[in-house]
Amino acid sequence: MLDFEAGQVYGIKGRQINIPTEIGVVLYDPDTDIVSYRQKKFLSDIDLVVRKNVVDGNGVKTGFSVVVVNQGKDLYDIKYDRRYRAGTGEIRRSIGAFNEVHRSVKDYMAYLEREFEISSFWFFSDSMEKSIFKHAAYDLSGYELNDLQRIVKKECPVIRTLPSLDKLSVAHSFKVEGNEIVSSNFRYQIPGRKRHLFKNHRALGDAARIFLLCREYFHDTRDFTEKTIDHMKKCGDIR
Repeated sequence: MLDFEAGQVYGIKGRQINIPTEIGVVLYDPDTDIVSYRQKKFLSDIDLVVRKNVVDGNGVKTGFSVVVVNQGKDLYDIKYDRRYRAGTGEIRRSIGAFNEVHRSVKDYMAYLEREFEISSFWFFSDSMEKSIFKHAAYDLSGYELNDLQRIVKKECPVIRTLPSLDKLSVAHSFKVEGNEIVSSNFRYQIPGRKRHLFKNHRALGDAARIFLLCREYFHDTRDFTEKTIDHMKKCGDIR
C-alpha cells in the first residue's frame, strides 16, 4: 500500500508544477501477517502550495485548507497570497527541484526493492502516484497494480461517485488508538516514535488507511460492501 503527498510550486498559474513532498508505504506479508512501515520526506528548497480536504465526522468534504511550505528550510506556515506570481528564476529552480525529487523517488523505490520482495502495489485513486512514477522513470510493468477506490466503486455500483478515502475510513471505523491502527475487525501495532505520522492526509497515515480497508475488503467482501453502502446513504451518495 502506497501513498504520495505533493505540492504545487507557489505562484505559477496555467501549467502547474507538482513536486512530491512525502511517500508513505505499508508493506504486508499475508503469509506471516507481518506489517512494515516506511516513510520519507522529499526535501526541496522550493515554496509549495499544499491543499488538503477538510471533512466532517462522516468524512464528507466541507472545504479545503491551503498552506505554503518549504520543506528544505523546514518552514510550514508561509503566508499564502493568491496574487503572488513566481519569477523566471524561481520557475527555473522549480524545474530543477522537480527533476531532483523525482530522481529521489526512483532511488527510494530501488531501496525498497532491495529490502523487500514486492510483487504488487495497492493505491487509492492512483492517478497522482502513476504520474509521479512516470516522471521518475520508475517502471511499474512488472507489478500487479490495484486501485482500491475503483474496486470499491465496481463492487458498489449504487454509489453515485467514486468513494473517498475519508468516507470509507469512517464506514469501517479506522482510527489510531494508542500505538495501534484499528478498523472494524483488525488492529496492528505501529512504532510509537512514528505515531505522529499516522494522521489522515499524511502519506503514511493514508497508506495505513488503504491497508486496513484492503484487509476489511478481503476479510468479508459482503460485509464490507454493506457497511460501505450504509454509510454512503448517510452521505447522500446513493443513486
